[in-house]
Amino acid sequence: MAQPAAQGGAGLEAQFNAAMTACFGQNSTQEQRSEADRWLQHFQQTNEAWEVSVNLLGNASLSPEILFFAANTLHGKIQYEFYDLPQENQAGLRDAISGHLMRWGLTPGVSKALTKRLCLCAAALAVQMNWREVFESIPALIAKAAPGTELSVTKVALDLLACLPDECNSYRLECHPDTRDAFQVALDQSVPQVLAFLSQTAARADITSDAEGFEGVLVALGMWVKFCKIPPDLLAQQPLLGTALDLLANPQCPPDLFEADVDTLVGVLRRYDASPEHMNLVQIMVPKIMALQPRFVASVNEAKAEVAQGGDGEGDDVSRGLCRLFTEMGESYIKLILSPDPLNQVAVVQIVLDCTSHPDADIGTIPLWFWFRLVKEWRNLEDTDPLKAQHHATFSPLISNLVGECVRLLSYPTDIDEMGRQERDDVAYQRQKISDTLYDCCLFLGGEVVLTQVYTKLGSDYAALEATGSWVGLEACVMAVHQIAKDIPASPIADEKLMQMINMLLHLQTSTAGAWSTWPRLRYTACKFIGSLAPLFRRQSQLLSPLFTFLYSHLTVKETVEAAASAIQDLCERCSEQLGEPVLSLYDQINGETLEYLELKDELSIINGLSSVVRKLDLVSARRSVQQLLSPICQRLTAAVNDPSPSPKRIIAELERLVAVIKPLEKASYVIAEGEVHPLVQAVETFQLWPLLDTLFTKFATSEPIAEKGTRVYRYMIKACKQHFAPLLEMTVQRLLQHFSNTGFAAFVYIASTITSQFSRNTYEMDCKLLEMLGSFSQLIFPQFQAATPADTLQLLTNKPDLVEEYFYLCSKFMDSCPRAALEQGQALSIACMQFGVIATTIDHREANGAVLAFFESVIGAGIPRESTDPALAAVLRAGVDGVMAQQGQAVVSALLEAAAGVRPSPNLEDGKGGTIAGVLWKLARFNAATLSTTLMAALAAMDERVVDNEERGKFMAELGGAIQTPSKEHFYRTIVTFSRNAQRNQRRLQRSQQTPTQG
Repeated sequence: MAQPAAQGGAGLEAQFNAAMTACFGQNSTQEQRSEADRWLQHFQQTNEAWEVSVNLLGNASLSPEILFFAANTLHGKIQYEFYDLPQENQAGLRDAISGHLMRWGLTPGVSKALTKRLCLCAAALAVQMNWREVFESIPALIAKAAPGTELSVTKVALDLLACLPDECNSYRLECHPDTRDAFQVALDQSVPQVLAFLSQTAARADITSDAEGFEGVLVALGMWVKFCKIPPDLLAQQPLLGTALDLLANPQCPPDLFEADVDTLVGVLRRYDASPEHMNLVQIMVPKIMALQPRFVASVNEAKAEVAQGGDGEGDDVSRGLCRLFTEMGESYIKLILSPDPLNQVAVVQIVLDCTSHPDADIGTIPLWFWFRLVKEWRNLEDTDPLKAQHHATFSPLISNLVGECVRLLSYPTDIDEMGRQERDDVAYQRQKISDTLYDCCLFLGGEVVLTQVYTKLGSDYAALEATGSWVGLEACVMAVHQIAKDIPASPIADEKLMQMINMLLHLQTSTAGAWSTWPRLRYTACKFIGSLAPLFRRQSQLLSPLFTFLYSHLTVKETVEAAASAIQDLCERCSEQLGEPVLSLYDQINGETLEYLELKDELSIINGLSSVVRKLDLVSARRSVQQLLSPICQRLTAAVNDPSPSPKRIIAELERLVAVIKPLEKASYVIAEGEVHPLVQAVETFQLWPLLDTLFTKFATSEPIAEKGTRVYRYMIKACKQHFAPLLEMTVQRLLQHFSNTGFAAFVYIASTITSQFSRNTYEMDCKLLEMLGSFSQLIFPQFQAATPADTLQLLTNKPDLVEEYFYLCSKFMDSCPRAALEQGQALSIACMQFGVIATTIDHREANGAVLAFFESVIGAGIPRESTDPALAAVLRAGVDGVMAQQGQAVVSALLEAAAGVRPSPNLEDGKGGTIAGVLWKLARFNAATLSTTLMAALAAMDERVVDNEERGKFMAELGGAIQTPSKEHFYRTIVTFSRNAQRNQRRLQRSQQTPTQG
């Protein structure tokens, strides 16, 4: 099918009708539907879509699908493209939409989806045009209703009323902040009339007897409460509020109406907290909400009885809605709950605890945020404040009960093994939230108190497991202690309880060998539990040997291997001094056996842990241990590389094992005296690692994954050895350049940044050597992006965004770390890099673009030294930046302004990874405001007046000048954003006017 062409409305409507027929026709093929869908999406972006959509809505003979599509198209264009519509056509559009809404709203049996979309159109247009008369159309629509249609017309009017504040506050609606603010003022000014209208409408007999109609009233009220400034006393006076509260106690209330009512009242609670000016509202809300407690408690008891009879205790919508309401009341009135005045606070907290006790975990977890807020606000009280101790005494019994409910909620559902992956992930997320609440309990009661409560419950759950084989309760207790382990203070009593739990688990493995294997989730949690108690084993090191035996046995079980490996890592990292060099034999054992279920990621966890032990050894032992860990890895890597048919997967695995050994040694505690060789440097020589990597990169010169994994060995070796890497530095740089020359992969440039970070700022001589390295990389990179035309250059940049990103981050890193060398010895290179950067701003890639802008910021920032900088050095740096900007300043500013205006890509206008357009210009303003002004004026003068006219240029420069004078970075950024939005809008309009669509 042809793309929409610029032709007469009738012809385009015919194409539109054909596309809709193809989309929804029963006889259409999938290919026809796909082609029609593409045509329709393109049609929605054309200017002709305005007129065609308006005309279609006037044709009552069209199908509901076509009418809805037309209304939906208009809604999207009003939201996103309103300013593309010529101003002289805007009033006509407003009249047309108003007419269509009136006509369809008065039509019996009309599709609700259509009228709702027309309401959204009218609301979006009202915001864009500050169309205040829209408020008058609501009662006018009802007044024109034919006898017998008043109810349906009122529902449409209520939809429109709800849409107005919703659209005004929608992030999808693109309009100037002043435009949005102006209509928000109109909304706020209309509040008294709107509330009166809603109360009068709610009192109508036809509305009170129609659930959908009354739901419309509540939804509209909820939207106005959420987005408009309703005086609390005025809201408290509304009969509708009392009606909404009373409705929740009616057992005959339909489910949809009940849910809408809860949503509205939750919105009231969120908007009006317990501040003094809200007290009249609070005094109405609290008694009526509290009066609903018996209904909720009854539903909880019914669910518990169902569970007792073997059911699932799943809650109904009433339980869920009331739980939301009680929880929101608690959160909103936290200040009252923690007030020194006796306000029956315990009753409010108790009702939230009742919510937490619901057997349905989806309902019981709704209040978890309330408990966080309560504990947080209590902790914010001064320790010397008697009120803090008073509240602690008051609420401790309730928080103690909360601990039990949390452990119950941690229990796995009975059908966990039948669940799909997404459901299991949801359960895991829910258990994590419950664990966070247990942490809150520890903050309030103390970790040892919470441990004691869980430990007491554990006794009965252990008995249940022995009697019935039910493991769920015991697993929940072990999980609970695992999650709070870090919050349990060291004490003889706590240590004794924890060791008894450990011995219980060890006993279960041996005494119930057959049954133990059928409880994989309990075994998984047991392994995680052991890992979390690593600090205990520093004090009770006699347990380490049996625990390693326990964990090693779980490396052979598919369901527990991950947890066991993680626990081994935890013990090695936290008990390294107790374990010492002998524990490294564990890796020899792993290498000597075939562990079917030990995946690479789990093996890497173990290697990381063992290497953490090495970093705590003395230097002699560390040398021996590094060799011990690396030897089997290097042997396998050598064999893999030299294999006639080498396996990339096998090679990558060995490279990751290498890194797992090297990386933890960055924080080694052994001392290396001057002249001594670092254990890792020694390993490079022993195992001929660098020549091995040379062979690897040569064999896999076209494999970027191999390059990325292999260069991580360089990276972590440099970071671990620090200055002791110096003997390998020169040969490593030469290798990086050679491999980059052969492959062109950005990973080698990234290592140059690592070297710069590690070796800069030592001596000026070293900085100059690093400059030579940057120059060598530049000589290899610049030619890769040279082309005959700008379009060809852009294509080259687009093909290698990673290289652009890494190169400019290297340039930025060097400028930040070695500014004197960059601006004295390397000024010509800096100018060349700036010139390349201007070209690279054409790339439409967020990360690469951000790296270019970060480099610009670094160059200009070098000329703004800190106060502590030596004055002579500061003068040198400023002069160097002046020299660079004299050559490239105008080109940089012109490129940035073009990007802001939409002529070039602008993925990093005022925020983003790396630098931003606004950030570069702000730095230039701080460095030399006169230079910024001169270059901006020249850049503006070169821009198309249809994109930025003289008035906009003058306003832009005046606003920037004010922001610089203040100085206000926020004002400066805001001015850039406003300029960009207006210019890009004009740029889009210009591009569309120049389009010449082609017929297919």
